[in-house]
Amino acid sequence: MRERDVIVLLTEWGKWNRGGVGGRCAVTGVWDDDLSVGVISDERAAKIDVAVCALGRESARLKNIVMQVYVYDREKTQVCARLTMTRYEFDVSLALAHEFVGCYLYPLKKIA
Repeated sequence: MRERDVIVLLTEWGKWNRGGVGGRCAVTGVWDDDLSVGVISDERAAKIDVAVCALGRESARLKNIVMQVYVYDREKTQVCARLTMTRYEFDVSLALAHEFVGCYLYPLKKIA
């Protein structure tokens, strides 16, 4: 899965989390006309929740970065200041988190 696809999924998952009304997605399939709230199914959001929890078991710091960026909607500079990290460390950490979530959601298939 491409990193851009993971970013889109995590962005929508963050909106879904912030909305706190995930049940509406299951009924309509998409949010009404307000796309700023989020367009993701409850089932897909739950799978992303599981992937982020698994990330937290591997690295609490990476999970914290994902939560800060996607759920709390904080900017890079805010996250760097909160977690006392450089912007380079942030970029590398977020890329690792994206890779983990992407591989968790869409694992590679074994070749026989």
